[in-house]
Amino acid sequence: MVVESPAGKRTIGDGLSFPALDLFIHGWDLARSVGKDVVIPAEVIEFAQVIFAPIPSDQMRSSRIFAAALAPPSDATSTEEFIAWTGRDPRWTPPGEGPT
Repeated sequence: MVVESPAGKRTIGDGLSFPALDLFIHGWDLARSVGKDVVIPAEVIEFAQVIFAPIPSDQMRSSRIFAAALAPPSDATSTEEFIAWTGRDPRWTPPGEGPT
């Protein structure tokens, strides 16, 4: 089924894909804020790559979506690589819990 959206006509699946990915990304944010580690499944990271690939970089790297990608640590996990790609420090820790 195709529906109207602020981005134009989209399938319901396309329309729900970004909010679904937001849950994983912001879930990581929330977990890290309380000092917990989260592993984002490889299937989610692959899905994100497919969804975000067609978005032009100038739109992707804006205040509305993601900051500039960060270089992941050389020994980064796939979750850390993905989180760095979103512009977040994958090894960030809350104040008082270690280096940021």
